Amino acid sequence: MVAGMILRFFIVFALLALLPGCPSSVEIEPSPSPPQHHEDGFLVPTTFHLPEDGTPNDNGTIGPFCCTDVTATVQTTDGYAAGYAHFYYVVGQPFTDGKTTFAPDVTIALAGLADAHDPASTLETGEISWTADEMKLLKVKSAQVGQFQFTVTVEEVSFASSSDGDLIDVGTLEVRVDVTVVD
Repeated sequence: MVAGMILRFFIVFALLALLPGCPSSVEIEPSPSPPQHHEDGFLVPTTFHLPEDGTPNDNGTIGPFCCTDVTATVQTTDGYAAGYAHFYYVVGQPFTDGKTTFAPDVTIALAGLADAHDPASTLETGEISWTADEMKLLKVKSAQVGQFQFTVTVEEVSFASSSDGDLIDVGTLEVRVDVTVVD
């Protein structure tokens, strides 16, 4: 009887020793991923809501833009900054009523690499501008800057009238910026 128990012990022990070799317990190391080419989804993100998604400049520089307001950075999946959208510059004489600022025109400044896939390529600059009269009629404008197409859509804005004409209430201005790579 003792010999039978010892035999059973060795059989169970031998079977347990074999279990790591069973397919259900084999650990498989993942094979390395092939290099990825990020044509679709190369930019992260591709849409910004400004001023909400922008980073405050805080009297500093973000990309080529300084010193106030906010700048959104167009990043790539490879980890480098490829473009920027700066919200906003006022070109004409702004006015204030102590609560908000009004301007006859607004400019969204833009920058994009000449070659989106080469972080060492030249950073080109451009802009999209509106007068108050234009903004009332035309809510979407586009510009190609570097290898990027920037499309800016006015999502929210209020206007005021003055003796000099209509003014943009810049405190109410909200835009969406869509960015795509141009071949």
